Amino acid sequence: MRHVSLAYILIAVLVSFTRAQVTSFPYLENFDGTTAPSVPAGWSLSGFTVSSSGARSVPNCLYAVGDIDFKKAITPYCNLSLKKASKLTFWEKRSSTAVSYCLEVRASTDGDNFDFLLASFDTINSTSSYVQRVVDLEPIDLRSANVKFQILIVSKKTNNTGVLRIDDFCLTVATMYDIKIESISVLPPFPTRGEPFKILTTVKNTGLEPANNFAIRFFLDQNMNDFPEAEEELTILSDLSLQPNDSVTYSIDCTIEKPDKSNLISVSEYLDDENSFNDTIRANIYVGCKVGDIVINEIMYAPLSEQCEWVELYNTSEFPVNLASWKIHDNPTKSGVNTYTISDNSIIIKSNSYAVIAGDSSILNLFPYLALIDSGMCLKILNRSTGLSLNNDGDAVVLKDLNDKMIDSVYYFPAWHNPNFVDVTGRSLEKINPCFVSTDGKNWSTCVEIAGGTPGKQNSVFTNVCEPEFESGVEVLIAPNPFSPDGDGFEDFCIISYELQLVSPVITAKIYDIKGRLIRTLVNSEVASSKGNLVWDGLSDNRRSVRVGVYILLFEAFDSFSKKNYVLKKSLVIASRF
Repeated sequence: MRHVSLAYILIAVLVSFTRAQVTSFPYLENFDGTTAPSVPAGWSLSGFTVSSSGARSVPNCLYAVGDIDFKKAITPYCNLSLKKASKLTFWEKRSSTAVSYCLEVRASTDGDNFDFLLASFDTINSTSSYVQRVVDLEPIDLRSANVKFQILIVSKKTNNTGVLRIDDFCLTVATMYDIKIESISVLPPFPTRGEPFKILTTVKNTGLEPANNFAIRFFLDQNMNDFPEAEEELTILSDLSLQPNDSVTYSIDCTIEKPDKSNLISVSEYLDDENSFNDTIRANIYVGCKVGDIVINEIMYAPLSEQCEWVELYNTSEFPVNLASWKIHDNPTKSGVNTYTISDNSIIIKSNSYAVIAGDSSILNLFPYLALIDSGMCLKILNRSTGLSLNNDGDAVVLKDLNDKMIDSVYYFPAWHNPNFVDVTGRSLEKINPCFVSTDGKNWSTCVEIAGGTPGKQNSVFTNVCEPEFESGVEVLIAPNPFSPDGDGFEDFCIISYELQLVSPVITAKIYDIKGRLIRTLVNSEVASSKGNLVWDGLSDNRRSVRVGVYILLFEAFDSFSKKNYVLKKSLVIASRF
């Protein structure tokens, strides 16, 4: 009795092997799982062999040669009883003497009679590479547990020595229950840190039956390991339903505070899902800086003959920023524009720190501290013989991030220099305060350091800003007061900070001497924001230094909405340190 049982088991194993059946889809056979000329389990070949000659995906492919008609390759049984066949694809390559072959694709629902002619591929135009063949199975009902597919060669010539190769066979099915994540994107396409944007994911029911009670999870893969983790989940949309072949786009609102590259992941959860290969989708996004996060803070456009041009950047934000793929360019002209990529690799500018972009390494001769790794700033040398191509008579410096978004820009003029300097060659233009608007010439002046510049350090003309304490509709604060505009780098400018509780303010700010004579007009009937700063450099309207003494600021703010006018008078003192 025991011998009978063992024999029965052996027969059962043999039957199971000879009747290899495909039950998992998509079914891919690239003929690489065996050693040529061994045939994959369940396949039967007549006139074909498994060969390592000229495979599309190495090492193996199906190979047929000679003039014998009706060479054939037959797949294992495919269980499609509960599935609908969708598409069959494979790749073929023919020699020049095989271009007239006719290639037929047939199907059988009983494993024996290949009555379904699915496709016929006749001549081929190219003999140098593989061509993909696609067979649409949607119109044909092949629901059976015993489906086989046959690839049949029918030669139209005798004595043909042509070679035909087949590789990478794939059968896909339309499952009964399948939710597919088709896409994920963001709107706007290039989000800005701290500003809300939408994450959109499109979902399609590719199954044959309605899908009920599925969910979509959204993740922000901050560690960039391509794996959705619980602490990275943004939200989940639950109790969703979708009819067969219908698509819908779901969206969520998101805000990311830190500028950086991130990876979005969208995952569908559906208990009845029969295809896990399309449940997850990923997309890289770059959350960019706000305008003014990184500013142009110092410009050396007219260096000494042995020195190079350079530009200093300053990070005004609270986050480190990667300047990889950021660009600087000058003013576009008819002949073009000079554009320079700061770095192809990672280069981090820390919060409240500096980055210096230099034309060549000669900058280190005058400023050797820039070579120190622990200096707290970063230096990028472009090694360009022509420098940054900045014009001495004025030019633009435009800073753009990797998404080509303009983060800061300035069009400088030589007239922005302090008129007390007869020759400004070898002296940089410095911004009085990094937080001031770059495009306003009143916010720039000449570097007073002996070296002519302060790359990677606080500017020599830096002046701090004091915030006014808001009490009424208009508040103005002046600091430092007194100040000494003598070009020594200490309190050379006074900052007039204002705060307006007005809907649509228009401001005027003028400086008078104690005899009531107009000395300097800082702004005249200009539209203003609710908060801002004005700079007085101690010069008159004709760009001459004024005398030591007391001066009066007349500040007017007119509200275009309420038609009210506010007038404040403040005293300013220009002093001498000696």
